[in-house]
Amino acid sequence: MHRTARRVARRGYLVMNVSYRLAPRWHYPAQLHDLQEALAWLRVHAGDYRARADRVALWGYSAGAHLALLPALLRPGHPKFVAELRPLAVVAGGTPVDLTYYPAGPLTNALMGVSYHSDAGAWRDASPIHHVAPDSPPVFLYHGTFDRIVGVNNAHAMYASLQAQRVPSELYLLRGLGHIPTFFLPPVERGCEFLARYLR
Repeated sequence: MHRTARRVARRGYLVMNVSYRLAPRWHYPAQLHDLQEALAWLRVHAGDYRARADRVALWGYSAGAHLALLPALLRPGHPKFVAELRPLAVVAGGTPVDLTYYPAGPLTNALMGVSYHSDAGAWRDASPIHHVAPDSPPVFLYHGTFDRIVGVNNAHAMYASLQAQRVPSELYLLRGLGHIPTFFLPPVERGCEFLARYLR
């Protein structure tokens, strides 16, 4: 994400590029915990970088987008919800929004560490689309229409869910692009315009 991070930073944002523990060595929710630790650190140290701790958004692609959506969509009462770490908006590209679409997928099984048939509830809980609610923060989705790794049906389903709950949201489709080309050609201008409505 370094190239995307630099492009976003040139538009006046402080950008912190976050890494996290990877599957299959580490299973969910280790990745969510790592992101929350990074957000907590940023909240404490934002002033050191002349940034506002109350104006935080998340931007991710593919697995990173799946992860970015979770602290935004989890709600009060959920054991993993942390109110002060909820971002004001999210930009999510190429996002696997529902892990249950891939019950036999090697990547989803590596992430979860337990099969879908053994614990379907855990798979649903780790899927952002199952946490959309009327008070969810705004979400900008982008996806390549020729994505064969994470099908564009994910973006359509997530957008429909957000719209049904009247959550401010946009869906930007990159015509003819697959998963990897979309990663290298993100709609930074459109994403930043979306963020500007809710961060400034």
